[in-house]
Amino acid sequence: MSAVIWALAWPPFFGQAWTQVMLWLGTRQDRVRLTGMNWMIASLGVVLVDCADGYWLAAACAGLNVAIGFAIWWWRRKKRRSVTALLGAKAKALRDALVRRAREATPKPRRVLRPVPGGAR
Repeated sequence: MSAVIWALAWPPFFGQAWTQVMLWLGTRQDRVRLTGMNWMIASLGVVLVDCADGYWLAAACAGLNVAIGFAIWWWRRKKRRSVTALLGAKAKALRDALVRRAREATPKPRRVLRPVPGGAR
């Protein structure tokens, strides 16, 4: 029974405590995402130890903690979205109009290094 309590209580505590240590050391990451990752790592360690010792119920409880830690990490991960998706349709139309006007306002490039019809004197 104590192994089950250990499997349920240790990973959240470790996730919070080690997140604080990493933040004090200067890690520039999201606190909740970091907690989820540390929670998952601690849970995986408990699963391995409990499987090696033969405490299958405790290993299953720790596996549940792995799923919780992964869910927290997955929920807070950085989503890679395109710039147009972030801007929206109206802002995209305004940006396109601004780019079009800027291109029209730019003078056409002059021809350079072409021989003068009368020749150089």
